[in-house]
Amino acid sequence: MIGLIGDLSGAGFAALRTDHFRRLLPGARCVDWRDPDLDRALSPAAALVTAGIFGPTRAALLAVRDRPLWLDLPGDPFADAQAAAFAPDGAHPGAPAEAAALFPAAIRRADAFSTIGERARLALLGQLGVTGRLAALPPGADPVNVLPVAWLFPQPPRPPRPHPPAPSAQAPLHVALFGSFNTWYDDQTLLAGLLLALDARPGAIRVCCVGGAVPGHYTAGYDRFRAGALASPHAAAFRFLPELPPAALPAALAPCSLTVCLDRPGFEPLFGSRTRLLFALHQGITPLTTTRTELAAGLCAL
Repeated sequence: MIGLIGDLSGAGFAALRTDHFRRLLPGARCVDWRDPDLDRALSPAAALVTAGIFGPTRAALLAVRDRPLWLDLPGDPFADAQAAAFAPDGAHPGAPAEAAALFPAAIRRADAFSTIGERARLALLGQLGVTGRLAALPPGADPVNVLPVAWLFPQPPRPPRPHPPAPSAQAPLHVALFGSFNTWYDDQTLLAGLLLALDARPGAIRVCCVGGAVPGHYTAGYDRFRAGALASPHAAAFRFLPELPPAALPAALAPCSLTVCLDRPGFEPLFGSRTRLLFALHQGITPLTTTRTELAAGLCAL
């Protein structure tokens, strides 16, 4: 039996990643990395697999003992730590030191790895090189596997809807914001741009926000965006919905024809991905995005 350590909270990228791994490993016993009884629950497992970066890695190092370990690093933990440390609120100044203490030990210990794209794979191979493990591998052996970002969207009874009608003088442009307001997400530039557009054409834009904070990790970005929007002269143009399950998103976003995804400066976009772009395309919503992630650059090249 394989033990899978992931995120069973049901919300956010880590939970989506865990669901992906559960479908790939249908016979695995899945345990949330926060479970105080994790070690006992996984004691019968012959090998451990993680899904997600920080919490699952910490839990796996405590529980693995002498068993084989597959370590999932979907992105780059050091780039994630930079984004957390230099987020505008400065909420995680210790993130780089935490990453430096945790991940070199994890990379030395794990027997196989997965990540989210080719850039992240190359970064991880470099980290294996620094530990001395890369040079010891026989030619042709590669312990790093690319498992791209995946989200099994709720499938409608018919093909995804076509794009909504183009906005006109009579019909406003409906902008959808979904996904988390994470440390890499440039909420400040996004809000400034939306408010400038509304200053130029009041009433011409409606914003439906079903994204949100990342509890326990980063809440300041969403709180700042929401407070700034509601304090502006255009507060009526913004609609903030509670966190919705994936199956409820299509109906909530039905009027929307555009979404915006902006990256802050830093290394996280270089090694990360953007699940929300796939969801936008699946729903017939045009993404307006910075193109620093591998996924965004690849989509724009199609």
